[in-house]
Amino acid sequence: AIASYSKALDVNPKDPDILNNRCSAYFATQQLELAITDCDRGSQVNPRSEALYLSRGNIRLTQENYNGAIQDYSRSLDIIEEAGGNPFRESSIYSNRSSARFNLQDLNGALADINKALELNPGDASDLYKRGLIKASLNDKAGAKEDMQKSADTYLEEGSTENYNNVLSTIEQLGL
Repeated sequence: AIASYSKALDVNPKDPDILNNRCSAYFATQQLELAITDCDRGSQVNPRSEALYLSRGNIRLTQENYNGAIQDYSRSLDIIEEAGGNPFRESSIYSNRSSARFNLQDLNGALADINKALELNPGDASDLYKRGLIKASLNDKAGAKEDMQKSADTYLEEGSTENYNNVLSTIEQLGL
């Protein structure tokens, strides 16, 4: 894929979609600096591409550049909301931004973002789990247990026994 996108960029070096696609391919192969370079180039060509900011935010999250990830996720959300919204996409971005904030110990910001993600996509097991972790960090043990149990139940309904068992293990480890 990287070779194909590189050939396409030889023909049209300023195509933000191709840059984003190659960025994603580099990210998938853990070539993070090359991925960031393509995202940067793409966002210079098209500063209104929410996909490029989302991709770069995901890379920065992986690199533990949490402030940079938050900036990119926020920019991506602004662009989506200005275009009329996309609840599924927004939910994912709020969830990712919540992770970045959690890693910076901005627990209230992380909780606000994960609540927004769950408002947009209420039955997401991984977001319920994430909210449980945030609530546990805020010493809301009852809320944490409730979210963790909902997460476990959802995973079980989906047939994901490994995730179900992982959530139950976390509940036990946290003493919930």
